[in-house]
Amino acid sequence: MPDPADPSGADDDWRLFTVSELVKPCTAVVRRGATVEQVLNGLPKKPVQAVYVINDDKELVASVSPHTLLEGIKTGQFAPSTDIEAVTSPVTSSLRSDMPLGAALDAFLRANARVLPVTSGQWQAILIGEVSRHDLLLAVQDRMSKRPR
Repeated sequence: MPDPADPSGADDDWRLFTVSELVKPCTAVVRRGATVEQVLNGLPKKPVQAVYVINDDKELVASVSPHTLLEGIKTGQFAPSTDIEAVTSPVTSSLRSDMPLGAALDAFLRANARVLPVTSGQWQAILIGEVSRHDLLLAVQDRMSKRPR
């Protein structure tokens, strides 16, 4: 929408409205049927907040914290050969790429999460990527500030 105060009529709204530009590739994605040991061996060296489990159609099935996996093996709760689905939880909060920033912020507040997965839509949960709470908060801050002139 053009800025009425701008005599040129140019579109002055450069700020984000949805989370689409904040989506990044997921750090750790595994398919159903993997073992805990396979998942841990496949983790990247950089910190991972969540491991996402997908089915053959790339739909998001569950997630788990890598810390939960390490702690479970360390304490003997489960063996490294345990199927990953046996130790994961269903994903209760996710975002869509067309979700407004305010709605995404609400989802983060409800989930109390550092990252949330982004899926393709309400009725189909194909995993697209993830959004970090930090990136979302920066986008909200930018959205609330006025562009310097």
